[in-house]
Amino acid sequence: MKVSIRSRERSLHIAVPTRMLFSKSFLKFGLKMGKKYSDQVPDIPPEAVDTLCDEIRRIKRKRGSWLLADIQSADGENIRVIL
Repeated sequence: MKVSIRSRERSLHIAVPTRMLFSKSFLKFGLKMGKKYSDQVPDIPPEAVDTLCDEIRRIKRKRGSWLLADIQSADGENIRVIL
C-alpha cells in the first residue's frame, strides 16, 4: 500500500507492505486493541477477518495496483492511497 501526500511546499510518501497490513494476525490484533480503547469498534467474527484478508490478497494478485482514494483540495494539495 502506498500513501502519497503532496502540497505546494512538501511531499510525503509512505509505503506499507500489503502482506503485512492485511495479514490475519495483524488485523485481529488491531481489532482487539481497538475494542480495548474504543466502544466504536464493531464485533467482527474471526472467520470474517480471515475471509477478508484472503480476498484482498487475491484481488491484489489478480488486479495489481488499485487506487483506493484520490483527494484533491482547492489549495492544490493531493492525497492518494494505492493498494
